[in-house]
Amino acid sequence: MCNGTKEFLSQNGFFYIDHPLEDPANRQEARRLSRGERGIPVIRFNGSVLIGFDRRRLKTLLGLD
Repeated sequence: MCNGTKEFLSQNGFFYIDHPLEDPANRQEARRLSRGERGIPVIRFNGSVLIGFDRRRLKTLLGLD
């Protein structure tokens, strides 16, 4: 997970689990979730998947708007 995402989640009181892409199983899961779309991080929350760090979309996904 990118540092911007980690910082954003921490500052807003959200717990997260980082799954480093150095692990082949994590890399495979990220590919599956992103359905071929390229971008890091791949964020999964309540059944939704967000590809890449987009602060506005992440705020909406987390109900911070």
